[in-house]
Parts: sequence; C-alpha cells; structure tokens
Amino acid sequence: MLATLGTKQKVNNMNVALAIIALIIEFVIAVSCYKLAVKKGRNPIMWFVLGIFFPIPALIVLLLLKPSKEAEYINDNETPAV
Repeated sequence: MLATLGTKQKVNNMNVALAIIALIIEFVIAVSCYKLAVKKGRNPIMWFVLGIFFPIPALIVLLLLKPSKEAEYINDNETPAV
C-alpha cells in the first residue's frame, strides 16, 4: 500500500513538472510571436495572445506572412549605423 502511494506521488510530481515546462515553452513561443510581429510590422499584442492560445499554428502563420507595407517602408528608409 505504501509503495503505490509513493508511485502516485511521483507521477503527480512529474505531471506538474511537465505542465510547468509546457507553460514555459508556450510563453517563449508567445514572446517569439510578439517579436516577430514587431519585425514584420504586424500587431504584436494580437500575435502574442494568439501565441499563447495557439502557439505552434500562430508561429507558423507568422513565419509565412510577408512584412506589411509599413514595415517594408520603415526598413528601406532606415539609415545605416555609422
């Protein structure tokens, strides 16, 4: 009886650890979506939220999107660093 209680506790601890790791990965993907959206001239808040709820699809779609016209204009008119 005591052996099975210890095993259940280990399984529960492992589930908690996996959930924490999944949340960390999800947050990293959401931040990546935010930064990529800024770079591409898209709405970063919207992409951050999409990255939280749909991490992999949001990142794939954002990677496939072309930069907006404003982002292209801003990137073309930047002065080079001296």
